[in-house]
Amino acid sequence: MVVLYHLRLGGIWSNVPLFRNGYLFVDFFFVLSGFVMACQYENKLSNGLPILTFMKLRFSRIYPLHLAVLLAFLVRQGVSGLSETAARGEVTAYSWQSFISNVFLLQGMGIHHELTWNGPSWSISVEFYTYLVFGLVLLAAHKGRLWIYGLAAVTSAFAIAKLSPSYIDTTYQFGFLRAIYGFFCGAIVWAVYSKIHKSAKISTSPNIRSAILEISIVMVMLWFVCLAGKSWLNMFAPIMFSAVVLIFAFEAGIVSTTLKSRVFLKAGLYSYSVYLIHVLLLSLMRMTFRFVDKHLGTQLISNKMVDGAAQYVFGGNSAYAAIEILFILCVLMIIASQTYRYIEVPGQRFLRDRLGV
Repeated sequence: MVVLYHLRLGGIWSNVPLFRNGYLFVDFFFVLSGFVMACQYENKLSNGLPILTFMKLRFSRIYPLHLAVLLAFLVRQGVSGLSETAARGEVTAYSWQSFISNVFLLQGMGIHHELTWNGPSWSISVEFYTYLVFGLVLLAAHKGRLWIYGLAAVTSAFAIAKLSPSYIDTTYQFGFLRAIYGFFCGAIVWAVYSKIHKSAKISTSPNIRSAILEISIVMVMLWFVCLAGKSWLNMFAPIMFSAVVLIFAFEAGIVSTTLKSRVFLKAGLYSYSVYLIHVLLLSLMRMTFRFVDKHLGTQLISNKMVDGAAQYVFGGNSAYAAIEILFILCVLMIIASQTYRYIEVPGQRFLRDRLGV
């Protein structure tokens, strides 16, 4: 959904609320991340796993692809263009200063006035430092950590509501607070799930009731995303996604069974690559489609007003818009499978060996 949001679709597609509000699924990522991190590392950190080791493990997971895509953007932008910007002393989306902040994963920590380089990587930046907060919480509180999780989530939610003019639709400004809010909602979900699972009050074997519950919560989630938009309702997105994660954690319905199929497991495996490379790919696709339109007289891409700004959008005037979008998504998945295989996995292995974890 985040990819479809960044596609900036034209024509009838631009009026689909689910696509226009796709930015909210970043909060789903934060919630799911908190759930998974609590599941994998809560006991380990509480029982003596050094925070430094934990941070090295997370760094080796997220950094190789981030750096590779950042360097790809550097090649696309051109070193000469950066030198001219530096000579004028400007700090822009593609300046040396912002490049350095991206190298150190600081681009989402409120130090810039716009998204820089690989825009979606702001969330990777704030996620990394949220890991540190999570580790420090577990180091400081062996008991009562659930209350601290709740305090972190509630405090950050109120701060966002107070500081952000578009509420949870914030990135480089208050993205760190947004990550804290979603991540610790996910950690709370893990605690709730663990308690229910241990008490065996809910069946984890496939059953009709779970199937109905899964389908219902998905429908409610989609309705919520369509309704929330950029209004104050979007503040409840992490809570909505928390309910989704909790229900699907039991894997007892037809939807969760379907999600365990080979196709969806592969999609999940490549999801990080898809997320980090899609803006770069879309920019190259726009250049390619404009070239084709110019020389063949097609209308694969068009210049439209989107959210008050002129942008090149996909599927605006094309009679084959759906095929065009499907083509882009297929290319994206193919490239993501290769970046996963040749950058993510070996890069993670390399960094773990060098960092001694």
